[in-house]
Formats: sequence, C-alpha cells, structure tokens
Amino acid sequence: MANDAVLKIIEQAAKEEWKTLDLAGYELKELPREVSDLADLEELILGRVDMSSRRIKINNLKSLPPELENLKKLRTLNLSYNPFEEIPEVVMRLYNLESLILYPYGHKYLCKINYILSPKIVKNFFEVIS
Repeated sequence: MANDAVLKIIEQAAKEEWKTLDLAGYELKELPREVSDLADLEELILGRVDMSSRRIKINNLKSLPPELENLKKLRTLNLSYNPFEEIPEVVMRLYNLESLILYPYGHKYLCKINYILSPKIVKNFFEVIS
C-alpha cells in the first residue's frame, strides 16, 4: 500500500499536469494505481541515483499494475534498482515508450528484450549498455 506522501504527490501531479513524476526512494512495494490516471505523464522514475547525495533512491517493486498502459504519452520509464524478475508485461503495451532504463540489471534481459519491445526501445537500450 502506498504511503500518504506518495498519494499526495500523485494527486498534485494530476492537478498540475506534470510531465515527469519521480517516485524513486519511497521504498514502494507496489506502484499506486493512481499513477495510471496521469494522462500527461511523459517520464516516470521509479529508481535512480541522486547525484547530489550520491545515494541510490530505490523502491522494492517486483511488478507494475496493468493500468499503467493508460499512460499513452509515456516516453521514458526508469525501473532502475528495483528487483524485477523479468520485464513487466505492461511495458510491452506502452506504445510510445522510447526509453526503458533498467540499470544495473539490464543485462539480465538481453535475451528477451529484442522480441518483446519496440525497435525504438531496443535501439536506445543497446546504445546505453554499449
């Protein structure tokens, strides 16, 4: 269950029509379904390194809600530092996705990535890891 702070951030993002939502570092075990209501969202960050503090901001996500496919404008999805066993199925239905960031676990998906993702994402993925 998402904490109140995360739900307030999502509510504010909806009201203000944010293009980017950074939920890294909240130690989420599940992504709140309310995220899928953010129609204008172009970038969703669920894990990253905070360059100013040099700390990894993580969650503990192992899946994504299927409703995430409602994010028709989503171009960048950063799943870094989350313990996914495989690329979540909903990612395949994010048709405008251009960048999928899986650091540092991207190498685990190399054998699967070619046939399940759009060519645009595959190109970006291989440019990042080369």
